[in-house]
Amino acid sequence: MNKKSYEKSSIGVNLTIIFCFIVFVWILFAWGQSLVRTYQKDKAIAMFNQENERLKKENARLVPEELFLQSEQYKDKWAKERKNKINEGESVIILPDIDTDTAEAKMEGLTEEERRIAILRSRPNREQWWELFFSHKK
Repeated sequence: MNKKSYEKSSIGVNLTIIFCFIVFVWILFAWGQSLVRTYQKDKAIAMFNQENERLKKENARLVPEELFLQSEQYKDKWAKERKNKINEGESVIILPDIDTDTAEAKMEGLTEEERRIAILRSRPNREQWWELFFSHKK
């Protein structure tokens, strides 16, 4: 074998080795990118599954509230509070608000019955209703 043919075959082998090395690096790079994309997709899927579970729990919590908001009781309550609706056979009782400081100042010179009424009106609303329905005093 002469020296020129050896150099030509040596250059061909070197080019082949370099080409194979470049292809190998490119395959490794593509495989690495694929792994990164797969990891990112798995992470996104896990995040979406977690959000899905949270939304399922929130949905389960809101179902009874939705049923209540669709009920006739709620519609009637809403109409009474917002639209001042009064059903047939109902009457409205309005209890006036009285400031406790002015009520005590005004109690001087009142009769016992007037004083009892002033004290009653200075109490919270629930206590006024209790007194109205369950008091046996005349």
